[in-house]
Amino acid sequence: VSIPSYEVKIDGKSYKTQPIEIKMLKSNAPVGQSNNIFSLQMRANKTKVMVGESLMVTVYFSLKNGVRLSQDIQYTAPGFPGFIVTEGGDKNAYIKGNYQVQEVRYILTAQQEGNFTATPAHAKVGVADRSRRDIFGMSFGTKWKQMASNALQIEVLPQAQESDLIGDFTLDATIDAQEVKANKPVNLTIKIEGKGNLENFEFPKYEIDGVTVYSDEAKIETKIVNGELHSTYSKSFAFISEDNFSIPIRTFSVLTPKDQQLKELKVNGYDVVIEKPS
Repeated sequence: VSIPSYEVKIDGKSYKTQPIEIKMLKSNAPVGQSNNIFSLQMRANKTKVMVGESLMVTVYFSLKNGVRLSQDIQYTAPGFPGFIVTEGGDKNAYIKGNYQVQEVRYILTAQQEGNFTATPAHAKVGVADRSRRDIFGMSFGTKWKQMASNALQIEVLPQAQESDLIGDFTLDATIDAQEVKANKPVNLTIKIEGKGNLENFEFPKYEIDGVTVYSDEAKIETKIVNGELHSTYSKSFAFISEDNFSIPIRTFSVLTPKDQQLKELKVNGYDVVIEKPS
């Protein structure tokens, strides 16, 4: 669907909005059984990963149109032994066929090799008990209906090659000065971003003789893009010294799951000159 540009005139000047393209994606939600008021199914975007690699699991809760609930839905999340679990962002809700579908997403990062079972999700739904009516003919009471999703089998393989990170990342490092007065801070900022999980990554400390080093807590952000996990890792360091010093090079190895190739992320080294009073 295309929303065309819109033009308005204000005080004799013309202003236009930008056209907007809206792409409709096909839902992966399973179709509910016509004789069930609701269904619960679990699917993964892949069932074979390496240690350290991430996958996405989606639970689809489908409720038949027109069903009126008398109680809140009681939902129990699936279990994911052997994985670090991250909530998959905003819940997605839509209509498919004769059902209202609610997606609950989980990002799993494999911690050890082996064959693992994601245990079922469970839901309990309360609907009005139409067999019980008050003196005005209104139904009262609740009938509870329960259901469990399917389980999932996930195979975790060892890493093809040892690496510090698994994914497809880029690194950017910036330094604000390489010549400062004594005891004035030199600030270095590191940013790693790309496809994969950075939740467990920690940039190593700098230890430099004669230099005081401060650092902030790393900021890690994750989001889902086209069904895949994208992460951003940011961290800053401040270096303070009375004499010239050098910030050493830092390198990290990254294994890309798609082509099983190793690449290197590098933080350059920097020579810092301390200005002496004249």
